[in-house]
Amino acid sequence: MQPLVTRAFLLASEIHATQKRKASIIPWRPYLSHLMEVAGMVMANGGSDSAVAAALLHDAIGVTR
Repeated sequence: MQPLVTRAFLLASEIHATQKRKASIIPWRPYLSHLMEVAGMVMANGGSDSAVAAALLHDAIGVTR
């Protein structure tokens, strides 16, 4: 992993640390799992490090810490 992706992951995990997924096959799993799924899809389709970082942070706007 590149430093940008690592930093994005760490920030996303901090921002969403207490959140759980409500609408999921496995209810109440950590919200970070959704972000990792999206980032995985971006990576699998050849996304750049910037795109992967954006995927990890796509729900961070508006979240209060």
